[in-house]
Amino acid sequence: MGNELKGLFGGFGGVIAAACLEGTMGRVRASASGRSAAAEIGDFAFFAGEADGDLLSGCAAAILVPQTAAWAAAIERTAPGARRFTRYAFGAAPGPEELPRLRKLGAAPPGFELRRLDGEMAALCRAEEWSRDLAPGHVGENYEGFVLLSGGELCAGAAAYARSRGGVEIEVDTRPDMRRRGLARCCAARYIAGCLERGLYPEWDAHTAVSAALAEGLGYSRRREYAAYLAAGGQDADL
Repeated sequence: MGNELKGLFGGFGGVIAAACLEGTMGRVRASASGRSAAAEIGDFAFFAGEADGDLLSGCAAAILVPQTAAWAAAIERTAPGARRFTRYAFGAAPGPEELPRLRKLGAAPPGFELRRLDGEMAALCRAEEWSRDLAPGHVGENYEGFVLLSGGELCAGAAAYARSRGGVEIEVDTRPDMRRRGLARCCAARYIAGCLERGLYPEWDAHTAVSAALAEGLGYSRRREYAAYLAAGGQDADL
């Protein structure tokens, strides 16, 4: 069934689906027929193959991503409170030639301390609502990334929300009162540079146009818009 499920996705879902299919983290749920599947990690669920309402009804994810128009219609029937919105995927990440610029952008601004995401920093992230996705429960102790502190307080961070064998799905968050100061850019640049140095693909899939613009400023290109659904009660994200 493993190869058949991989064929259903055909690259759809990026690092999140790859991690589920590899068994690195998350899970894949398949329909009884084997012609439908859902890849689920944390807040995300990617639905592939033939649309199947039973897979949708058993899903607790906040962000539902349909592979096809038939899946989108099934989401609208099965989860009537879900709100359709636009996300932004990127087809190309910064290349090795961008490393000098990324390292420069990844220097901590005056008054801030850049810290690697270790156990102490992960505990700080998990203590506040805005930063919990920098060290989400599904990664266990396999967190990685960078955060910025000011006066010992957490201000922003960039980290791996999901990890497959060949890449990471980057999560970027900033404390609401610290936004629009370039803090997310600093953390993301430092983390992306580290990924490139280790041969990992740093995937960026943006929840907002602001996040998409940040990605482009860091060297990502070939932006593609796609439809997703925010389940009733789900929380919008921002930088």
